[in-house]
Amino acid sequence: MPPLLALIICIAFIVYLLKTDSNHHPQSSIALWAPLIWMLYIGSRPISMWFDSGATSSISPGSYLEGSPLDRSLFMVLIVIGLLILFQRKLQWSVFLKSNKWVFLFFLYSLISTQWSDYPFVSFKRWFKDMGNLVMVLIILSDNDPLEALKTIFRRLTYTLIPLSIVFNKYFSEIGRSYSPITGRPFYQGVADGKNGIGILCLVCGFYFLWNLYTNFRKSNVTINKHEAFLHVLFLAMIFWVLKMADSATPLVCLVLGSLTVLGLGLPIIKNNLKNIGAFVFITAFLTIILQWVFNIWQSLISSLGRDLTLTGRTEIWEAVLKIDINPLLGAGYKGFWSGERLATLWDTLGVQLIQAHNGYIETYLNLGLIGLILLAMVIGSGYKNAKRELTAYNFNYGRFRMAILVMTLAYNITEATLSGPQVLWFVFLLTVAVEYPCNREIS
Repeated sequence: MPPLLALIICIAFIVYLLKTDSNHHPQSSIALWAPLIWMLYIGSRPISMWFDSGATSSISPGSYLEGSPLDRSLFMVLIVIGLLILFQRKLQWSVFLKSNKWVFLFFLYSLISTQWSDYPFVSFKRWFKDMGNLVMVLIILSDNDPLEALKTIFRRLTYTLIPLSIVFNKYFSEIGRSYSPITGRPFYQGVADGKNGIGILCLVCGFYFLWNLYTNFRKSNVTINKHEAFLHVLFLAMIFWVLKMADSATPLVCLVLGSLTVLGLGLPIIKNNLKNIGAFVFITAFLTIILQWVFNIWQSLISSLGRDLTLTGRTEIWEAVLKIDINPLLGAGYKGFWSGERLATLWDTLGVQLIQAHNGYIETYLNLGLIGLILLAMVIGSGYKNAKRELTAYNFNYGRFRMAILVMTLAYNITEATLSGPQVLWFVFLLTVAVEYPCNREIS
């Protein structure tokens, strides 16, 4: 099939899906287009990269620091639109602040930390983009039906980016593929800016479709929508194909962990003792440690995924960045570690142009220090508490979704850094750890 014809068919398919989804869910607020466009943007590649396919291979410390005016402008427009929507809704900001105090304290400390960055204004601009995640999360949570709003965003995100990724991978190799600067090996990236980006997109979309399909089939009092079920199966097949082509191991492992979390929480012994779920977490962690000590399951898992024990050089990266002298309590400032002389030195030392530590917790320490790590731990703890409350008091199935997202995010950040900035997994994490508005929901 000619590439242009394939693209036209793909776009027509996407338009059909979005129109059908809008007809089936007419109650969806028009305001949801703001967070949807936000997710479409952070789930694909920056506009500057669409106009310059070689942008990622020609960056310098100076150009990385400067960023793209075009991308900044789009982020600014979306954030301003989001703020206007929130102010129009006349939200009770005190309710949000009180219910999500650790999330807001983490963002507040991140803002303050820009002042001791080597480049305060650059750090502030990066923080402002991250704040856009929170604005879009609040739009979804302040919707009349937050859960249905979340589902709408996930459906439309998948309907748009997954088909385009397949077409780009198959028919537009100059767009859908990137190449390793060291080995020259091709990587399938679809609409994203690398195999990690497309991996995260597949992880998030794939888990949503798995969870929603499983949940609908488990409801005995709900008639299965055959059209919706067919789309779920179809898109799951597409997602797994893209994930296989991307050869990204971490998202696959995390997807398995998320699915096991959903299934495990449904086991009678756990479901009937949800108030003691902390004990099950402790027992699981203890058994994992024992199995690792006796059978070295970590090595077996890494080998089965075709990776080496250095996690494709990540352990060397961790060792190198932790040798850099920073303030251990405060860090280098929000997104301030990868800049200036440190950035140039690390690029020379490691021989590759990295802009993250490939570990979310180390990355947080480098930028925000021990204080940032403590605040992040409190955000994670509050997310766990909110997910547990969802499981026991409100919506059990949605509680499983929230708990699984928490597990997948924590696991993913062992080998990648996605705990800040305009990134899909960080956005979804914030969306699921936050308390919904209004807080007094009915039990379902």
